[in-house]
Amino acid sequence: MSDTKQSALDYFKSNAETKELFATTDGFLFTKRSDAMNHAKTLDFDHPSVETITNDGETEKITNEQLVNAVNAGIGAESIAPAKTSDAKTKPSVAEYKELKDKATVEYKELFGADPDSKLSGAKIQELNDAKKAELANEKN
Repeated sequence: MSDTKQSALDYFKSNAETKELFATTDGFLFTKRSDAMNHAKTLDFDHPSVETITNDGETEKITNEQLVNAVNAGIGAESIAPAKTSDAKTKPSVAEYKELKDKATVEYKELFGADPDSKLSGAKIQELNDAKKAELANEKN
């Protein structure tokens, strides 16, 4: 087991409420993905690498390509769901995240009559849509 993963497991033992940590190639651990990505860029700007270690022991990695594609698609780095190394084919692609956000945005405009905050992820916009639809359904009953 790597020193970084062992450090993460030790951290989880004393901070059980923490669900995931983000590790950079130099072994630093972060509780925020954005902080880890910013630090990773100082180590290798062209190819930053952040490993996600979850409290259940699974390991994930965000690649530079995922980050660049997300930024180009207008999706914030925090919205990227890294592919688990054990089941990389089950995670949606960046294009699928963009499609989700686009569909949720259209529905949001129909429900609320305005554009959603551009900083919201597609999943969060859809959550707001679902809440509004439930509210409207309750009003009809």
